[in-house]
Amino acid sequence: PGTQCVLPLQRGVLRSSRGQDAPSPQTFLFTFYGMVLQAEEESTTVRAHLQSLLETSHQWPKQREGIALTVGLAANRHLNDVWAILDQFGRSGPIKWSLHSFSLKVPARASAQGWSWASTLREDQSLQGPTSEDLRWKWASSTILLAYGQVAASAKAHILPWVDNILSRMIFYFRYSSWDETLKQSFLTANLMLMGAISRNEGAHSYEFSQISELLECLMVLMEKEPQDVLCTESRPQALHIISSLCKMRPPMDTNRKSRLLSTCLRSVFALPLLDALEKHTCLFLEPPNIQVRLPQGHAGPGTLQSPNCTAFPPVKWGDNGRTG
Repeated sequence: PGTQCVLPLQRGVLRSSRGQDAPSPQTFLFTFYGMVLQAEEESTTVRAHLQSLLETSHQWPKQREGIALTVGLAANRHLNDVWAILDQFGRSGPIKWSLHSFSLKVPARASAQGWSWASTLREDQSLQGPTSEDLRWKWASSTILLAYGQVAASAKAHILPWVDNILSRMIFYFRYSSWDETLKQSFLTANLMLMGAISRNEGAHSYEFSQISELLECLMVLMEKEPQDVLCTESRPQALHIISSLCKMRPPMDTNRKSRLLSTCLRSVFALPLLDALEKHTCLFLEPPNIQVRLPQGHAGPGTLQSPNCTAFPPVKWGDNGRTG
């Protein structure tokens, strides 16, 4: 492409080198690759390169993030081509196999969302991949989630017509992929990118979104899965931020959904200790300690304060002067 290719590449390289931390060689290469595809004129060339890229390994985080970055940069100019390739890749044999092999969920509702192939996974027991391919494809769904997030970030002013389609794909992969920290974080990261893109669009306040209720259901499931004995997790504030953004969108939620959502969030943030932790101190409620100091008759020496059968806490020793010792 000549000058048309060189100038965007230069701008991309400069952007990737800003900041205090220098980008890793992998990040630079994925950025470079994405800018080359962005400047390419032929859509067939863009599609061929993206297809080849998506067919590489998805095992490591840097690979997943880098592939998604390249896809997002290409979408800046070739949005329709990128969308077609992501849909095609989602219907490919490796993705079908990974969803079938690693997910415990049955994609019964997938056909209603336009994923006609997914409804056949329940009956197709022959979808098996070679053992050596397991880790290569296990987290491909996470790559696709990140890619949709990058596509949303690249769409900018054109995001609104694509939002519901992007959300439907994100919801699908969240529901029917193997649940682990990788999937959860990819889902949240992609949605944060999407919420950021929507917030920068002036027409978002009047746009009617059709997938909000489905996304809220996913987020409530995610919040319920958060550990209740740990408040400071990375995922919880991210999920709350997304929920807060969704509450500002149209159509508004009905009273019942608002109540469920509020209840789920409050339980996640203000959860009681785990049941086994409470059971250790049950004796304090059944047999509260005697607050009177019991001393031997005719003796003013040290005494002991303790409930007879309670072992949750050690005895409290009292000295001659009435203070604990």
